[in-house]
Amino acid sequence: MSNKKSSIKYYHLRVFGCQMNKSDGERIEAILRMAGYSPTADEL
Repeated sequence: MSNKKSSIKYYHLRVFGCQMNKSDGERIEAILRMAGYSPTADEL
């Protein structure tokens, strides 16, 4: 058995407020995906 942690990286993004916040959230999401993160519905 290995104590090695999983190399899978996840993110959970919540956006509140105006349309500009939604746009910023989409940009952040694109950056996270390019960095190898996967979305999750669960807050971690």
